[in-house]
Amino acid sequence: MISGVALWTRIQRSSVTWTVATQAVAAGLSLVSSPLLARAVGANGRGDVAALMTTLSMVSWIGFLGLPHAAGFFSFIPRNRTVLVTATMASSLGALAAAGLWVSAPTFAKGHDELTIDALRAGALLLPFIGTAQCGQEILYAQNRLVAWNLLRSVPLVGPATSVILLFLLDALDLRTALTVNLAWLVVWATAGSWLAVRHSGRSPVLAAEFKRVRQYAFQRWLAISSEGLLSRLDQLIMVPLSAPSELGRYAVAVTIAASANLLSTAIGMVGFARARSHQLAGTDADWRALRRRSLVFGVCSGLVVLVTGPYLIPLLFGPDFNGLFPVLLGLVVAQILGALWLLDSNVLHGQERSGETLGPSWVATVFVAASLVVLGLDGELTALEAATVSALGAALRALTFRLWPRRSRAFTPAG
Repeated sequence: MISGVALWTRIQRSSVTWTVATQAVAAGLSLVSSPLLARAVGANGRGDVAALMTTLSMVSWIGFLGLPHAAGFFSFIPRNRTVLVTATMASSLGALAAAGLWVSAPTFAKGHDELTIDALRAGALLLPFIGTAQCGQEILYAQNRLVAWNLLRSVPLVGPATSVILLFLLDALDLRTALTVNLAWLVVWATAGSWLAVRHSGRSPVLAAEFKRVRQYAFQRWLAISSEGLLSRLDQLIMVPLSAPSELGRYAVAVTIAASANLLSTAIGMVGFARARSHQLAGTDADWRALRRRSLVFGVCSGLVVLVTGPYLIPLLFGPDFNGLFPVLLGLVVAQILGALWLLDSNVLHGQERSGETLGPSWVATVFVAASLVVLGLDGELTALEAATVSALGAALRALTFRLWPRRSRAFTPAG
């Protein structure tokens, strides 16, 4: 017989293993599909694909005002319609965001191919359903159902990469098909996520006090999450109108390679919220510092491997358009390592209903990165190296500000 403690430990190890496996599969397929895509469409086309996916990701991050996270947080309340209300509100906000993106797409992506503008408008039509789907995905995450959560979140990652590989083998990969498969797999993911949100919706009435708590939690979480999401891809978003498509394409490839250096560290950070919500972490200095040390060690070791091998493998795999990316990789690897540490710290604080403690550091870094990139790109020639340097500095500034920012409890002290 297996004791309760041993069984629980196995489950948690399995959850982390699934998260790491999902990251590894997605990254592995991306490392195969990215060179094929780059060779098929070139640096310009790679920039067009990045413009589509980055824009949709950023609108999704900031456009739903934290409501999907509230759906997950309050999904523990049995037989309650809170999930249905939050999903409906998120879908409504998605409709507003869709209208804005539809109108602004030609101006925002004016330097890109016409197919990219059409794809942005097609993606805008999905935003109402993306809001509902995010609610379903966050429910799985908050309830620590990490196996199902990993399967769902892998759909828009693994699906397009697999399709790109197949299209390349069939000699049918071009910009049009690349944009199409990305949108098609978003439809699949949005359908599955929306079904989960509806399935977890109750039928009892929503109490006014509960609705007020949802609004308060959602907005506070949104203030933190929106800045975190902005900072994660703000560089690419600003590069869409302020850089040449080829420069954005080179930068997107470097981001893909750098992200592969952070699989284990990112997985550690991703499980922080669910573990905090289910009270698996005691909150002592030793617990937190042990997790942070693991994240740092994994990130540094894998980052060194990428920095040593990347300059030689990237031109060989992706083609001559992507030569000379070592300085860009260096900045992005530093940003990724610091970002994984922040992911762990912030997710745990969110799970402890202490999202407010992440607001200051997040927004200080976000404003710094946004202002710096806009100033550097005023001439319309923002470079990949400039974006990578600013990203690394922004991540360092956020870490420093977090150490100095006052917190409600001193149980978690990340320094040391």
